[in-house]
Amino acid sequence: MRYAAGNAAQRDLFEQAIRIFPDYYPVYQIRLAALQPKWFGILNAMYAFVHRYARRTPQSSPRRLLYLQMYAHVLSAVSDACSDNGRVPMNACVDILMGRVATHHLDAAAFGVFGFVRGTWRQPFATAVRPILSSMIMTTGGGRFSGCFLEGAAHALGSGTQLVASDTAGNNDVIDRLAALVWYEESQLANARTLYRRALADLVNTHFLGPDAEDAARAQIYTDLASTYNRLHAYRKVVIYEKAASVLYGGMGPTRV
Repeated sequence: MRYAAGNAAQRDLFEQAIRIFPDYYPVYQIRLAALQPKWFGILNAMYAFVHRYARRTPQSSPRRLLYLQMYAHVLSAVSDACSDNGRVPMNACVDILMGRVATHHLDAAAFGVFGFVRGTWRQPFATAVRPILSSMIMTTGGGRFSGCFLEGAAHALGSGTQLVASDTAGNNDVIDRLAALVWYEESQLANARTLYRRALADLVNTHFLGPDAEDAARAQIYTDLASTYNRLHAYRKVVIYEKAASVLYGGMGPTRV
């Protein structure tokens, strides 16, 4: 079955890797990323790849996340196509093209990953889903789609995305960060700052595997806050948060994701 496009050497390495580590999700994620149109792949190859490696897996398998990852890649490809079209407003163009290329099966499978988040799988799920949803939030013209998926993730994790909430005792810090990113991308920086601060407070709700994992999460939020304060021209606070993040990272400055 010819499911791949592009670099044959990378395809061969991928196939060697999954023979040894068949359940190692990042290998599938890397290969899927290489099949994107912007790397000279085609959408049909992406669909075939995800169907081959995710469709017959158990509902709780991490490989099911490939459907959500693919949705993000499709949204990105549509946004890129619409950026070259000056005749139709960006949001309208993205809506039209997504209606053409995102199949009903992909919609259902991508949203379906939220239905099987249970117990100890919650935080690994939140960690895995954050970069996917972050990329969707930052995709030009994709606000309607990323908003739906963010709400789905929030519901699955028992969290909320509201800017003003009377009870945040069950909130998840990853959802707080994603909601803050929405405001950040819309240049509503005071709102972004509020939710990043909430993310710090909500770290107590998360069961981390160890102090290093908690320090890394806290450092990421400090970096988010530093970026927000930089755009607010509050440079003293930028230095404070960057230094705090650097200490938690062991003296190495992080990269904002």
